[in-house]
Amino acid sequence: MAWYLRISGENLNIAQLKSELGLVVASEFHKGEPYLESKPFGKKRRKSGISIETSPTYFNNFKQHIKETINFLEENSGSLKKLESIEIIDHKGLDFGIGLRLNKNDIVVQVEVYPLRLIPLCSFLGFDIETTIYS
Repeated sequence: MAWYLRISGENLNIAQLKSELGLVVASEFHKGEPYLESKPFGKKRRKSGISIETSPTYFNNFKQHIKETINFLEENSGSLKKLESIEIIDHKGLDFGIGLRLNKNDIVVQVEVYPLRLIPLCSFLGFDIETTIYS
């Protein structure tokens, strides 16, 4: 699974955002759409947004994901810094998807360390850091 930068807002104009950023968008979602295509009458999205891939590396290569994400942020910091001036953005965050390694016999604690180089970069760009754990 790739890692993503997710940007969302209740009244976000996705076409305008994509045009201003000039980055490749992996996916987009729109306010009012169902969260799950398989449940069209289920819960609806309250915000619109986009996902931009920061690391295409396969699922559990944590160190490589970090390296690629830092490179992505540094190479695109000029475009990404523009997000601060868009007031209708409610959320900007890196979503780090990782696999659950815990089991009852061998592994009872799972720790992921985010390098110091990543933290000030995210702070400078105004990004949250999220970890989504998949079992």
